[in-house]
Amino acid sequence: MLQIEQRYALLPFLAVQTGKATNTQEEPNPLPRLLGAEEDTQTIVGPRISRIPIGWRSDAQAPTDAQDFVNRFWTPLSDMTEWYFPSG
Repeated sequence: MLQIEQRYALLPFLAVQTGKATNTQEEPNPLPRLLGAEEDTQTIVGPRISRIPIGWRSDAQAPTDAQDFVNRFWTPLSDMTEWYFPSG
């Protein structure tokens, strides 16, 4: 989710809004803003507490459910490219 979440995505036109990473040290990332991002984006430097892995907290108000998005993307019977490039 760190690659496609609006808060962290490098390419704003390929971003979704699902939630936020937890246990992270973040720094501002101005590059997505230059590419058209509407929000200030962040980059993750590493975990805030090194012995605890970085996690994810879904946002109930977000238009995209993170778990649903991942399931649809990785399920062998689905093809996310068809959403972008429909065959018929």
